[in-house]
Amino acid sequence: MKMKKELSKNIRIISGIVLITFVNFCKAEAQSSVLSDWLIPKPQEITVGNDFFSYRSGRIICPKISDPEIFSIVKSVQSIFEKMGHTYSFAAVEAKGEVPVIRMEIDVTADIKPQGYSLIIGTQSILLTAHDKPGLFYGAQTLKQIAGFVASSGKWPTLQITDWPDFERRGVMLDVNKDQVPTMETLYNLIDLLASWKINEFQLFFKFAFAFVNHPEVSQNYSPVTAEQIVDLDHYCKERFIDLVPYHDGFGKWSEWMKYEKYLPLAECPKGCMTEWGQYGPASLSPAVPGSLDLVDEIYSELLPNYSSKYVNIGSDETMELGKGKSRELCEKYGVGKVYLDFLKEVKIRASKDGKRVQFWGDIILKHPDLIPELPKDMIALVWGYEADEPFETKCPKFKDSGLDFYVCPGTSAWNAIIGRTDNAIGNLYHAAEEGKKYGALGYLNTNWGEWGNWHPLSTCYLGYLYGAAVSWSAQDNKNINIPFLLDQWVFQDHAGLMGKVVFDLGNAHKLTGVTLGNNSIFNYSLTSVARSFKDNNILKNLTIKGIDKADSALAANIIKLGQANMVSHDAQQVYGELLNATELCRHSCTIMRLKLNSKDGTLNNITEEERQFLVQDVSRIIAKYRDLWIGRNRVGGLEESVAKLKNCLKYYQDLKISKIH
Repeated sequence: MKMKKELSKNIRIISGIVLITFVNFCKAEAQSSVLSDWLIPKPQEITVGNDFFSYRSGRIICPKISDPEIFSIVKSVQSIFEKMGHTYSFAAVEAKGEVPVIRMEIDVTADIKPQGYSLIIGTQSILLTAHDKPGLFYGAQTLKQIAGFVASSGKWPTLQITDWPDFERRGVMLDVNKDQVPTMETLYNLIDLLASWKINEFQLFFKFAFAFVNHPEVSQNYSPVTAEQIVDLDHYCKERFIDLVPYHDGFGKWSEWMKYEKYLPLAECPKGCMTEWGQYGPASLSPAVPGSLDLVDEIYSELLPNYSSKYVNIGSDETMELGKGKSRELCEKYGVGKVYLDFLKEVKIRASKDGKRVQFWGDIILKHPDLIPELPKDMIALVWGYEADEPFETKCPKFKDSGLDFYVCPGTSAWNAIIGRTDNAIGNLYHAAEEGKKYGALGYLNTNWGEWGNWHPLSTCYLGYLYGAAVSWSAQDNKNINIPFLLDQWVFQDHAGLMGKVVFDLGNAHKLTGVTLGNNSIFNYSLTSVARSFKDNNILKNLTIKGIDKADSALAANIIKLGQANMVSHDAQQVYGELLNATELCRHSCTIMRLKLNSKDGTLNNITEEERQFLVQDVSRIIAKYRDLWIGRNRVGGLEESVAKLKNCLKYYQDLKISKIH
């Protein structure tokens, strides 16, 4: 494939997955001398001895090395030691009397759980035994991380690890709509990172960001992912034991399609309607229109064959319009829940024609719990919730008791927050793992949405990805991991040991204002509601100038720390630019909040000309930098739509009437 050939020189193969250059580790100042602090995820069981492994001559022996996947894993282990100055050849069988330096094997008879492994490091040899190929791969990832510790400490500790995952499927879902479509290089790098943390499922949520050949108008204003790129990405994921799962909604979330007259007749409410979210739509397909299922059939017939996965996510949430338009009579006759369920089943049939197992968001059917037993038993409910106190404990049993498999689906808490919501992310991610394990969830899907133009940069998502990967592997063992330290070692590679803490603290800065919002931060809220008065706004009742100043001071202090970092990651400059600009956008938000609180009517209508000019110039500068940073990770398509949302603020400042400014 042309794309694959063009990028082949830059794409790391298995042997290099997030393999930190060990010279860099030697230069770095380690913040922990405890081996387990370096491991992500921390293993289920680990015992560290008092002796040390000594390098000696010898070979790597792996009985099934002729298998291409196992060969790649062996090569990755070989590369660990080569980078540390020790070259070991490999073979399938040892010579008589030979004691391998490293022995790697799959033993289904050993007392090791699926995807699990045993790693024993002795004084003279290393033994890695796994239940299956994924387990062997995961054991190799742990060995690489131990090597990072060794490069810092100088010695290989003797140890014994027995490890396995709490959840069979541990995934990440990335919303590539909401204006932002990552470049292939960005996706490759992210997949490498996730694979090193033992993630084994990855979803890209498409609405308009896939280049449908039969529906080209939908993605014409963007830079969509092509079928060829999906096939390429699918192979890239498989090499890293990640299942690339297709995700395209089959019921709600069709608003971008409904912009075109061709599809509007399929909408439940072609002109929109009043819903629980206020005036909304058109966004949902109508179950009362036969052509709706024909379109679903078409898009799945074109999209799904590009994936090797046996799973598919059909979404089917946000159907607020249902029963308020063309399906009103159906819903009055049978009930909204029944009409929803029947259409969901029809979508399921079309998505599973080639034997794929269907996932769907479970929130709509949870509103009609009496209908849950009628769901096909091979469907998988995705139980989502994004707050630290999300009641997974009340949602999960409803599917478990009906005999359905389900995932728990928390999130990174990065979207709608610009620089994240750290404490909420940690609470949400851990609570989902805790309750998911308790109720026997099949999987754990960490979501990252792209609300309001994806103003939050990738740099702010790493924290949630890392912690989610850790607790989805072993919740109890990873509950209290040192997140800043692990970010410094495995993401930012910061010799100064600052960046992890900077990202951690930035994500909590919003709390210093005294205002915490659900699925949002006050920084984001102030910008997206720039024209709204703060007066008599109940959700802002605890907002004070003192709180704003406290948050602003914390933001300023972290900007200074940004300049003191010494990152050597491949995206170091991008990370620095992203975090600096995002933090400055939050400081701009603080300025808006101050001006509104100091005004009589809670608006910007009475600010001075000097203050207005500052707002115009400040946000213009931020927008210009935002454009430059966008193309560092994302395709150009969608940039103008995202910037337009920032320009809403600029236009509002520019349109303020001089006559109202004193």
